[in-house]
Amino acid sequence: MTKIKEKKKRGANISIWIAQEMIDEIERIADKAKLTRSGLIQNFLDVGVKEIKVQKALFIVKMSLKLMDIKEQWTKALAESKKGKEKPKRGINVSVWLDQELTEEIEELAEKLGYSRSKLIEKIMKMSLSDIKILEKTGVLKITVIMLDLKEKWKKVFRETEKSIKDKEIKL
Repeated sequence: MTKIKEKKKRGANISIWIAQEMIDEIERIADKAKLTRSGLIQNFLDVGVKEIKVQKALFIVKMSLKLMDIKEQWTKALAESKKGKEKPKRGINVSVWLDQELTEEIEELAEKLGYSRSKLIEKIMKMSLSDIKILEKTGVLKITVIMLDLKEKWKKVFRETEKSIKDKEIKL
């Protein structure tokens, strides 16, 4: 029986501006997780979109995003009152490849929530970084990195075994 390969939908390279502080944090976490910066951003966006869909189903997404806006405004105001208004640091333009389905989901959610695609991505990134900081503080991130490493090692073993069976180096 011949397997018919399912044709993958094309993805897209998208460009997003990310603040330098966020880039530094993303790179630090990516190093810990043994991922590329782009891979971590892809994961953040994929998980973030899924979380928003769950929140949307529970009718709390708009409230969550508005609370996030309020928290950002208060944090900014407190920082300015302590050390005066600083000139914002220029962000960095980062290109990330996303599959077509995720890109379409992000655009659809952004439209429904009244945000630009860039603003929604920025919010998802901030939510994800906040979640990762909690995982770090509780020690769960270390365990997660170990589990991901084991998963990759097992995948490699399975691929090698599958290849050996296919090449008839192993008989069943």
